[in-house]
Amino acid sequence: MLTIERVHKRYDVSHVLKGISMEVPRGQSILFRGENGSGKSTLLRMICGLLRPTSGRVRWMDGLEKEDQRTIGYVPERFPQLNMSPYEYLMAMGRIQRMSDRDIQGRMDELLGLFRMEPYRDQRMNGFSKGMLQKVNLVQAMLLRKPDLLVLDEPLSGLDMDAQRKLQQLLMELHSEGTALMMVCHESDLLDSAAERIITLERGLIVGDELVTVSESVCGTERIESVERKEKLLRMESACARIVCCRVGEELRRLLDAHEGVVMLESYEEGEECETHCKTHYISIEVLTSASDGVLRLILEGAGSVMSVQQISADSARSTGIMENEEDELCASH
Repeated sequence: MLTIERVHKRYDVSHVLKGISMEVPRGQSILFRGENGSGKSTLLRMICGLLRPTSGRVRWMDGLEKEDQRTIGYVPERFPQLNMSPYEYLMAMGRIQRMSDRDIQGRMDELLGLFRMEPYRDQRMNGFSKGMLQKVNLVQAMLLRKPDLLVLDEPLSGLDMDAQRKLQQLLMELHSEGTALMMVCHESDLLDSAAERIITLERGLIVGDELVTVSESVCGTERIESVERKEKLLRMESACARIVCCRVGEELRRLLDAHEGVVMLESYEEGEECETHCKTHYISIEVLTSASDGVLRLILEGAGSVMSVQQISADSARSTGIMENEEDELCASH
């Protein structure tokens, strides 16, 4: 168990963490939420031992007397453009961790293959894109034997949708095998399925701490959003947006339905394209205004096609359907 007791962190006049206290059972997976500057990354670095608190303490109560007996993988938010290849870097990291060259090679091949990075293993990283650097960043955190704790600070940053899904599946597998997860992610919908606890920070304080129900389904392990929580979010915001889109596959539909900002997801509608007179399936999504940008990005990254975006009042969001003249509008915009 990890225990955090009345932890404060100050940088000169900036008070980043203000008396944080929490207990984390062994093997639990946690998603930290909050705006920029809320203290999420600072808290993660403190848990990893990279920062010391100004006051308070972080205690591990897992029976291990030495820190080097506890395996922690850490994925920082930014990875530098080093003047070396992934092969050179990962070999050096593995040797520091006292792995044999044979074990390093095997694990490296497995993880680079997962993220389709084998063709770049001998290229210099100072020419890599942000997404390619992030993949190397993820590989180095999981290079050693499966970590007891894996800490990820914005792990989806720069990754394409395929790599995000592979990371999502890998995290779920690691957690099922006993690895504890602590994650920070602004676009958290893909990581929700790997989290069983969500902690919200605001200005250095914990303002929310909830357990998440997880169940098995034909689509794999997925997070079940409670209706009560969505209704609470709806009450907090006075306006919604209705997004109508098409070309929404089953996987994208599942992600949209699980997104915290989606208040209602209507059944597929059939319309007729103006030029081809072929039937097209439409889907209508009612979204909290604050979440509309993220939902639009999710649709486009998932190969969906956005037909229209319309502002509606929260009071009428759940009681109204598609406007009578909306079908004409969709046909024109399509």
